[in-house]
Amino acid sequence: MKQYLLWLLLPFSCAGSLKEDIKPTIMTQEIQTSELDSIVLGGGCFWCLDAVYRNMDGIEKIECGYSNGLVKKPTYKEVCTGRTQCVEVVKLYFDTQKTNLEEILTVFWRIHDPTTLNRQGNDIGTQYRSGIYFSGEAQERLARKSLEAAS
Repeated sequence: MKQYLLWLLLPFSCAGSLKEDIKPTIMTQEIQTSELDSIVLGGGCFWCLDAVYRNMDGIEKIECGYSNGLVKKPTYKEVCTGRTQCVEVVKLYFDTQKTNLEEILTVFWRIHDPTTLNRQGNDIGTQYRSGIYFSGEAQERLARKSLEAAS
């Protein structure tokens, strides 16, 4: 399914930094896909987003990684140079019977500050900018509505 960029404002992240040898983690568990939907969010440090959404009811799987850049599979060291144009993101797979995109986006706006350019807390760099990467018109409408509500 084609992913679209709704907006790219600015950064988010949590205090501290990652070591070069740390790889993004993926929650692993068997899930049925019939009632799953997904959304990709950039809100600073992907570890911070992962930690919050991991505790949200209805989130079935989380993939942490990089998106929207010039390098297909960048390393953390490459991303930190600022030359890859990659964003730290999480892909959330959610059970539509337990939660919905509106709830996920409400949490998104509460846990990060999209108004600080390339920064969240102590994390500074272009990889910490914000974004909602939606698929389809329905997700786009909900994402735009949530942005208006948060403004």
